[in-house]
Amino acid sequence: MVEGVSIFRPQTTGEKADYIEVGTKTNMDKFLNKLSTIQQKYMKEYKPFCLRCAKLDFEKKAEEIKTEAQMTGMTSQVEAFDVANLEKYGDKERFELVDVRDVREDKLLDGIRNTVIVGKEYVFKCKIRGCGYKMFVVREEVAKVDEYFGITKKQEVKATKA
Repeated sequence: MVEGVSIFRPQTTGEKADYIEVGTKTNMDKFLNKLSTIQQKYMKEYKPFCLRCAKLDFEKKAEEIKTEAQMTGMTSQVEAFDVANLEKYGDKERFELVDVRDVREDKLLDGIRNTVIVGKEYVFKCKIRGCGYKMFVVREEVAKVDEYFGITKKQEVKATKA
């Protein structure tokens, strides 16, 4: 090999403008990371969270910023989405209870196969975009969830008949 000769060359200004460093987190990655943290918090508390609406709103906002940057001729990265406002996607006023079902499972007790109710499945519908959301709640937590949503036995029977 010849000393002082390298296969690398300096980048041109056009190449530098389109340069994306490999391994860096994009705004979408950062958003999804924060979104999954909040969604997990809601799941642990057995509360619905509209993940689909949050993603669609982020994508819409990102497109608006990109088109605005193209119109003005500026190169702009998508600014941070209003992450503090992600709690609105878990607001209980956002959801309508559609159905409540018992979840049954076959268990083998003393050599006899029995059907046991292990929990309930709550089916919600997002009032904004109509997204469906199912949530399984273990039997021990059903009373807490019913109290949070103000569900009585009459409403539960009415929801299952509909």
